[in-house]
Amino acid sequence: MTLRLVLTATGTLTIVVTDTGSGISPAVRTQMFTQGFSTKGPQRGYGMSLIMAAVTTLKGTLAITANSPQGTVVTIQVETGAPK
Repeated sequence: MTLRLVLTATGTLTIVVTDTGSGISPAVRTQMFTQGFSTKGPQRGYGMSLIMAAVTTLKGTLAITANSPQGTVVTIQVETGAPK
């Protein structure tokens, strides 16, 4: 897994998390931001819903794409309010 953080001169923070695991199926993608949803069992499923809530509050974007040849890339962009 890799984590990349980039802050531009205009104040855009980009966070990119990349892994080379088995990827996220389309069925899971449609539910993964629902609080309480987990592929790992009961009493879980809060992390991704909290991340989406934070991104939404900050009026940012979150994109999930395939990492070729396998895995997932999650990209988050938010404006930091830094001087432009």
